[in-house]
Parts: sequence; structure tokens; C-alpha cells
Amino acid sequence: MIVPNKIFILGNWKMKPATRNEAIAVARKIEPGNTKNTQGVIIPPAIFLGAIQQLAPSTFSYGTQDIYWEEEGSCNAEISPTQAKTTGCDYAIIGHSSRRALGETDESVNKKILACIKHDIIPIVCIGESKRDEQGQYISFLRNQISASFDGMSKADFEHIIIAYEPLWAIGSEATREATPAEAEEVRILIEKTIDEMTGHIPVGQITIVYGGSVDTAEQLTDFLNIGMKGVLVGRASIEPKKFNALLTAASSRTI
Repeated sequence: MIVPNKIFILGNWKMKPATRNEAIAVARKIEPGNTKNTQGVIIPPAIFLGAIQQLAPSTFSYGTQDIYWEEEGSCNAEISPTQAKTTGCDYAIIGHSSRRALGETDESVNKKILACIKHDIIPIVCIGESKRDEQGQYISFLRNQISASFDGMSKADFEHIIIAYEPLWAIGSEATREATPAEAEEVRILIEKTIDEMTGHIPVGQITIVYGGSVDTAEQLTDFLNIGMKGVLVGRASIEPKKFNALLTAASSRTI
């Protein structure tokens, strides 16, 4: 279950850095911040996980960048929930845009979420539109994505889920521009309203939603916390200790 009133700083290392020694060097420079109201999570390439766990502060939690829904079998290169849990992972990213680009579907996302909940792993479920159109069709797209990804889930299930809003048009090397806090707030409200309709009444603020766009500075973090986000899922800044530590420090000075 997600601890309430925590600000989540989720560091998704993606496929970086290139070597084990570089990964170790990053881990040694990460500082924990104030753990009373902040939860730092390191999500490195799985191949580096063991080495990093021995070096990063013990107050951090760890996650896997993807997970499979079967507990065992002949699914080559997949990571089962049991394997993730016994390796020290309490979190798993599901439905990241890079995985969806490779064929991840809302249906497989749904299976992975259910598997995580069964095995006491908190899924970090990424949703997001590829573009913003003046006609507002992205709203329908997001509604459909939310409905399919969380199909069949109860109000109680959302006590164990983090949702990361990931506007594809605002992140990565092909970003057209940054998303504004107002645009992110619109989607936060949409997520809450859609899930409320799916499950019955859930009080505003009880769903844990973080921003998954490009956040590099404490000022950006503050902007997104101010519109109701409960943290950030960061990419490139997570392997730059100075920037990641600054986000942790900024989060530590806040309460939600």
C-alpha cells in the first residue's frame, strides 16, 4: 500500500549508463533527502540493480523498468513479479511510452498491474497522448487508455497504484515544447474523474498521480506539486546526481 502524504521522486534510468562502473559512480553520489515526507525510488537497468543496492542510501526503494504478468514459464528475457520482489523491487514501471512504441497494449498493461498488486509491488502506470489537437480528441484517447488499462479494478486497488502522466509530445529529443502545469492539471483532473466513474466515488486527491514529463529543476517540480501532482517520474535527471539530489531536497521541504 502506498504511504499517504509522500512526495515521490521516481528515477527512471532507462538504458543508462553504459557500464556497471558508471552506474556505481552515480549511485554513490545520490543523497536521500528528508525521508519523512519524500520517497525516493531508483529504477535502474535490471543488470545493475544488485550493485546499486549496496551503494545507494538504504532509505531508497527500488524498481524494475518493466514486469511480466506470469509467475514463471519460458518467456525469454521477461522479469516475473516473484523475481522482481525477491530482488528487492517494490515498484515496477508499466506501460512506459518506449514499451508502448514496441507494441505494449492497454490489455497487457492491465494484466501487469493486476500481477503487481497480487505480489505487493506498486505499479507506476504510464499514460499519455502523442499529440495535442485543438479539437480535443486527445481527451477521448486518454479516457480510453485509462479505462482499458484499469479495467476491472476496485477503489481499494488504487491504494496500491501510482499513475504517471507522460505527455509524449513534451518529452525526449523530439519534444515540440514543454507541457505547462495547467495542461498537466487538466489531465490529472481527467484521470481522477474517469477512475471515479469507473469505480464509484473516490475522494479527490486519493489517487496518486505524478508527472512523467521532462523535469530537471526544483522550480519545475514545485510547479507540478502546486497543481496537485504527488511527485515526478524523471528520466535523464535521475542519472545526474546533482539534479536528482536537488529534486529530492526540494521535495523534502514540501508537504502534500
